Amino acid sequence: MLLSDKDNGAMDHTRTIISVLEHHDIQYWTFGKNVSEDSVNIRCPFCNDHSNHCGIFKSTLGYHCWRCDRTGTFDFLVAYITRRPVEECTEEIASSGVAFGQDAVDQILDLLNPLPLDTEDEEDPPVVLPPYFEPVTWSTEFPLLDHYLNRRRIDRGVLIEHRCGICTVGECMNRLVIPVLYEGQLVSYQAADMTGRSDLKYRTAKGEINQFLYRWDMVDWSRGFLVLVEGVLDAWRVGGNAVATFGTSLTTQQRTLIIESRVPCVVMCWDGDAWIHAKAEMEELLPNVPYMGIAQLPVNEDPDSYGHENTWREINVALESMLA
Repeated sequence: MLLSDKDNGAMDHTRTIISVLEHHDIQYWTFGKNVSEDSVNIRCPFCNDHSNHCGIFKSTLGYHCWRCDRTGTFDFLVAYITRRPVEECTEEIASSGVAFGQDAVDQILDLLNPLPLDTEDEEDPPVVLPPYFEPVTWSTEFPLLDHYLNRRRIDRGVLIEHRCGICTVGECMNRLVIPVLYEGQLVSYQAADMTGRSDLKYRTAKGEINQFLYRWDMVDWSRGFLVLVEGVLDAWRVGGNAVATFGTSLTTQQRTLIIESRVPCVVMCWDGDAWIHAKAEMEELLPNVPYMGIAQLPVNEDPDSYGHENTWREINVALESMLA
């Protein structure tokens, strides 16, 4: 059932957004991975988005792609997808009783890039773990945690090694909290739903988690190679010199980390259906990394589901082919 637009308070244009998307047969998501409470999401038409990173904001009728950073107004987005004049799309949206203008872009930009405080020396507040965080230990007793670990085939020792914890109350209640460290400092975290019933699979600390690479501090640089996987659980399953990129594209900061490390060999080991994205990133890194290769997993597999032994077999194949 479609939600109604609100006439007072913060505007909710959910009904308008869904009506327009359905009229043009554009697939959309109202909950789940990548979808915030204030957005209806679609696949971004501006980048090779294989998921649903483009959020259309219910309150402003602006859009933003969390993958390629493209920002604009809903009428322009519809015009780009349908190849119709922007004016026609604006009229179509206005016919639903909604009037908006170019200032929607400014509103989105203000949300995404708030103005700095007047005090030049003021720094962003440090990232802190969520309230009621309890480190996981061998003696931690929480049946939901045990069920989650059994279901995902995760050894409790992995959580302890990676300084993970749980929250039994608060905003991250019933979530496994996974700290992201860089040079020993907490820079972000992911809080994974352990119930399997939440619309939001992961909650993430404020800030840009994809400016870092998960498990970076645990890399053994003497081994001379780095393995890039997509997610945290993939990194746990692979172990060794595997670091997670939090998706199938590298940010400028992530590429800089890799290049400045002077690691001579990088193996892309993203999910089996992300081969084309891995190839594109490999070409970006090749001028600065002497040896690049792709571990080719089956299309419907990722390192977590494919398993440690099978994944390392493909990684070793990639390493051998590069260094032959």
